[in-house]
Amino acid sequence: TGPIKEIEKDETGFYTVVLGEAGSMSSVRCVVDSLFTDRAAKLVSGTPATLRGVCVGYTADDMGLGADLLLNRCYPTQQ
Repeated sequence: TGPIKEIEKDETGFYTVVLGEAGSMSSVRCVVDSLFTDRAAKLVSGTPATLRGVCVGYTADDMGLGADLLLNRCYPTQQ
């Protein structure tokens, strides 16, 4: 749960929702399950959202200032 920093849609139509504070170097990257693209399409950047998924790891930047938590098979819960 958190504010939506960014919503990415790739060329095949799959969504990744990035949650986190605007000024933060860290975020939660949620790759949306293809069964829930209709819900992801309704999300709006800057608004709060709750997504559920499977944690598959994280990536830390080389300077130690931030990290991205990675989740797959995510779906936005009903608000």
